[in-house]
Amino acid sequence: MEVKDPRAVKFVLLHPFIALILSNHSSAETSTIGKAVSDALNVFYGQMGKTYEDAKKEQDKLIDYIIMMAEFNHIPLVKEKLREQLKQGLPKAFKIVDKLLPDNSKEHAILLKSAFRYHVKDPLVLLKQAGIDIEPELEEFRQFLAEMGGKKMEKKPSPVSTDSEVPPEVMAIAKALEFSDFSENAMKKAEEELLKLIDRFIEEEDAQALFHAVKLLRLVQKRDVERIKKFGA
Repeated sequence: MEVKDPRAVKFVLLHPFIALILSNHSSAETSTIGKAVSDALNVFYGQMGKTYEDAKKEQDKLIDYIIMMAEFNHIPLVKEKLREQLKQGLPKAFKIVDKLLPDNSKEHAILLKSAFRYHVKDPLVLLKQAGIDIEPELEEFRQFLAEMGGKKMEKKPSPVSTDSEVPPEVMAIAKALEFSDFSENAMKKAEEELLKLIDRFIEEEDAQALFHAVKLLRLVQKRDVERIKKFGA
């Protein structure tokens, strides 16, 4: 799925929320959750030619692909239970994505890109200043994940601080890229390793580490060499 295609942007934003549902369902340490979700979205968007709006209208079909690719990637699951959880969780994820990018306008895309740049201390605050407040929807999604795990959250968790120290395994990838002079092979390898780390951080519910891993992954995907050099500085 080509990220540069504006029609794919909302699928990219949807990806981590589906991965969180799948991770919470499987309760397994696996590096293939992100890949399974990417495979499902690639089939739905790339091969079937479906749009994001189609995904909202045809959620059962999207769920079929997610389950199929989860099974193909050997992720432990209870099919009907996962289906029900996806039916509950997807609408909540769609609400967040729709608020993040209410349309495909260039202005909104630029705002979203600016909010998640490496130097931004609190992207949620920047988004809120621009009139995009996703905290209620994020809280609803967090509560849903907590209930999936058989517990109910009693208080809202502390927001992710972007000032936290970059995890050493994430920083190691950034440094390895610099040592390799940012070759294309090194970039591709970094993407693979970061996806594995993202899966692990999702399973460990380590929001701080997840933030840094996703940030570096986006820089690698965009081949933004200058900002990778500054990563963690």
